[in-house]
Amino acid sequence: IDSNTGAIATSGQLDFEAHENYKLTCIVTNIHGHTARAAITVPVSGVNEFEPEFERAVFFFTASDDVENERVVGQVVATDRDRGNDGILQYHMVTPIEGWDVKS
Repeated sequence: IDSNTGAIATSGQLDFEAHENYKLTCIVTNIHGHTARAAITVPVSGVNEFEPEFERAVFFFTASDDVENERVVGQVVATDRDRGNDGILQYHMVTPIEGWDVKS
């Protein structure tokens, strides 16, 4: 905090994943020694800084040729270290192949 103007600035990198908000306390003093105190809350907005990652590079599933329609034969799993809306994932097939679909 600038002691002459009251301007509050960061002194390092903020990280939404570590702290969604910061709670600060400011005290102001006049030349006679009288003081006042203020509570300050600084919400931190997230930045989509992380890429989604699959649990592993290759998934292997087996299915017989008489499997019923819409039968689940496996599940791919991915995560995103971003929190909030930036960490929500959607799965898509890069090249659709007959007989395979992604349900939403």
